[in-house]
Amino acid sequence: MAIREALVSFLESPCVSCPKLIIESDSKNAIGWVNNPYDAPWKVRKFVNHILNLRSQLSDVQFLHICREANQRADHLAKEGAIQEG
Repeated sequence: MAIREALVSFLESPCVSCPKLIIESDSKNAIGWVNNPYDAPWKVRKFVNHILNLRSQLSDVQFLHICREANQRADHLAKEGAIQEG
């Protein structure tokens, strides 16, 4: 999940001392599962629990849903990265 990768990257960065982190995703399901882990299907609970463990290392984290149209730049970068890896 991209949310988990964002948290890992943030925790490894010099910005980790920032007081607040907001993670936005256009995946309504993923945001819903992270905010309400008991709603997550059993197949993704391992990932959700890992995200929650990472979240516990930070004082103030919010996970917000945004529309895909508002996330076009991030979507483009993710696709570009996938092409380069493949």
